[in-house]
Amino acid sequence: MHELVCGVGDDRNERRAAELDAAWRVLPGWQA
Repeated sequence: MHELVCGVGDDRNERRAAELDAAWRVLPGWQA
């Protein structure tokens, strides 16, 4: 996951958002 966090500029934010979205789908406790 460090790869996604170690991005640069907006690209990092986009990758991070994608990671969080995937994590939320995997973790039932984080789903709204």
